[in-house]
Amino acid sequence: MLKCPASKMIRNFLIKLASSAVAIWVADVMLDGFSVSGGIREYIVAGAVLGLLHTFIRPVLRLLSLPIIMMTLGLFTIVINAGLLWLTARWVPSIFIGSIGSLIWATIIISIIQILARPEKHHESDE
Repeated sequence: MLKCPASKMIRNFLIKLASSAVAIWVADVMLDGFSVSGGIREYIVAGAVLGLLHTFIRPVLRLLSLPIIMMTLGLFTIVINAGLLWLTARWVPSIFIGSIGSLIWATIIISIIQILARPEKHHESDE
């Protein structure tokens, strides 16, 4: 369908943005200590910020912490994702995180939804 690398990159980012916004909404609905005040606009802004952090910052953090990730059999990625979610909450004032437990559970929920919505998994035939 889309053969241009730039259009594929844009499509992947839009899928990441949408999946992040939906994941943040699901975490908001499921957890008492994690909330987003406002409407759909705030979810989209939060999803965009989280998507940008996951696109540009997470690969660097994963590379720098590769030995720790290997020693913990990948569990340290939860800490990285929690840090990025916390940073998103600091930059997007409509996100409230009540406790470290809420942060960890929201991170797990958001990570699972983002894994299920990865663009690479749904469009393997594009290549």
